[in-house]
Amino acid sequence: MRIRISILCLLTFLSFTTYSQNKNDFKFYLNSVEHEFSKVHINPETIDSISVEKNSGKRELHIFTKGRIFNALTLTDILKKNTDFTNPNDSILFIIKDKVVYDIDELKIDESFYIYVSVISTSKAKYLDPQFRGISIVIIDLETIERKPQIYIRGQELINKKIIELDK
Repeated sequence: MRIRISILCLLTFLSFTTYSQNKNDFKFYLNSVEHEFSKVHINPETIDSISVEKNSGKRELHIFTKGRIFNALTLTDILKKNTDFTNPNDSILFIIKDKVVYDIDELKIDESFYIYVSVISTSKAKYLDPQFRGISIVIIDLETIERKPQIYIRGQELINKKIIELDK
């Protein structure tokens, strides 16, 4: 499993390098269907095989998923399920896997990910210009394993401070 993830990371790095050098001759195929590489988020656990073709001067990256099925969610699907928003709009900034998304058209996310969504409102940020206070930031984390529930104790900072004082 770690080898597959390492290979995917290496291919991603090489693909971005290739893509940035000459984006016209790089093509990405997922289960034989052409996609824009930066708009597809694939769970590495669902990858069956990866191959790179360099025939006739064109570079192609082919990824096949297990069972040759890629079930994808759109941002609209994720927003409806996890937030009060129903559709992406011009007052939402998306961050997926710690990266700002600049183009949301045709974005696809593998539904096999554990998807965690949080929304930050800028309405109370007094230092922002009033025209920007209506912006919401939607942070989407995509994980291959389910998060374990965490218990937060009120006053934990105070307890930690007292422990540090006792150690002195």
